[in-house]
Amino acid sequence: MKGEGGAFPMELKKGIPLRTALYNEHLKLNARMTNFHGWEMPLEYTKIVEEHMAVRRNVGIFDVSHMGDVIIEGNDANKFVDYIFPTKISDLNIGECTYTAFLDTDGKMIDDTIIYKLWDDKYFLIPNAANIERIIN
Repeated sequence: MKGEGGAFPMELKKGIPLRTALYNEHLKLNARMTNFHGWEMPLEYTKIVEEHMAVRRNVGIFDVSHMGDVIIEGNDANKFVDYIFPTKISDLNIGECTYTAFLDTDGKMIDDTIIYKLWDDKYFLIPNAANIERIIN
C-alpha cells in the first residue's frame, strides 16, 4: 500500500491546517469552517435543516478532498484485499467499487471505506481523513 497524494503524506506545518481546492469557494459561500483532522473544512453554511432541505429540493456537493487515497497493487493484491476486508473484493469487476469495512487483525472496525478495482492486481482505496495513518500502517 502506498499513499498517492490526497491527504497522505501531507503534514501540518506550524499548526496551520491544510486546505482543499474548494476552500475559497467555501469562504465565498460564508461557510463556518472548522478543523477536521488537520484540514480546514466547512461545518455548515446556514442552518442544518435549511441545508438538508436545499439538497432534497436541488443538489449539494460534499467536499471529500481531505480524504485519503491509497493504491494497493502487486502480485498478491487480490489475496491482500480479500484478507483485510470482510467482503470478497477480488470478485469486483474492473471499474467497480464497493463500500466496505476496513478491519484490524482481530476483526475490529478501523474505518468504513470505498475501494475500487482498477485492474486485476490494482485497487484504489479511499480512507477517511481521521484514519489515514492507521490504514497506511
